[in-house]
Amino acid sequence: MDGKPRPEATPEQALAGMDQLIALSLVGQHDIAQRLGLNVTDVTCLGFILAAGDDPISAGALAEQAGLTTGAVTGVLNRLERAGYAHRQPDPADRRRVRVVADCPHRRDPARGRGRRRTKGRPVTRVLIAEDQTMMRDALTVLLDLEDDFEVVAQVATADEIVPAALRAKPDVALLDIEMPGGSGLDATADLRAALPGCVVVIVTTFGRPGYLRRALDAGARGFVVKDRPVGELAQAIRRVLAGEVVVDPALATAALSAGPNPLTPRERDVLAAAADGSTAADISRRLHLSESTVRNHLSACITKTGTRNRMEAVRVARHNGWL
Repeated sequence: MDGKPRPEATPEQALAGMDQLIALSLVGQHDIAQRLGLNVTDVTCLGFILAAGDDPISAGALAEQAGLTTGAVTGVLNRLERAGYAHRQPDPADRRRVRVVADCPHRRDPARGRGRRRTKGRPVTRVLIAEDQTMMRDALTVLLDLEDDFEVVAQVATADEIVPAALRAKPDVALLDIEMPGGSGLDATADLRAALPGCVVVIVTTFGRPGYLRRALDAGARGFVVKDRPVGELAQAIRRVLAGEVVVDPALATAALSAGPNPLTPRERDVLAAAADGSTAADISRRLHLSESTVRNHLSACITKTGTRNRMEAVRVARHNGWL
């Protein structure tokens, strides 16, 4: 082993580096292998390598996790190196071992595509991905890269990186998560639309909440897709928004219509969000530059509008509905 304990994972979970989870039915192992020009064993090992993130995995650890002999892993690594997906490098801690590093083309230079074939007559869509989970970000990148008409030109992990990265890369479409470090993807949507009006925004998130949908559309997003949908649906959603449509997950659209609009005013949302960590009215008043009586009035209004008994219940209800 390489001296650092690693969680056990099935081959399907190992492929999460490319596909978050095969169990989510984004795409199957055999399909990935066929489209990458590899075999299933190669793809399984590549999944383990990608799942290690920025921490290289030793060849010995890879053999153990994949259930292969050293000779079999050597053959896999030879194929992955020839295909440009991974490479071996000396282990500075032990010259007798080698470490394996993911070397997917999009990691080497996000501004350049893979140089793969393109569909004749179909323009290439430049894509920015904003996702704080490295595994999911790499999954989306690799899977969209399998489509002939998409090219991922930028990847960011925090909300405050979105606009600067977009101004540099000039994407046609931005896929944004909602809850990210450095801010909200919903707030970033409005900022991006103002800074780069030609860039279409599609929200891709785990949080399929009616309130989030309304806020996303109000901010200028043209699509709202939940992450547990097959990647083919995401690709088609991108093509549809670029054609001028507004694309929303049908179940979420129905829930949004049933839930009604967000009952909280912007100031009430600010006060309730500030109360989420247990801050007192005095703490909130200093932070938001409001009087304590104003803070209490806003909190009382939030409790009434959410039909709850106290501020923490109001926070839970507001978050559940996507109002915060």
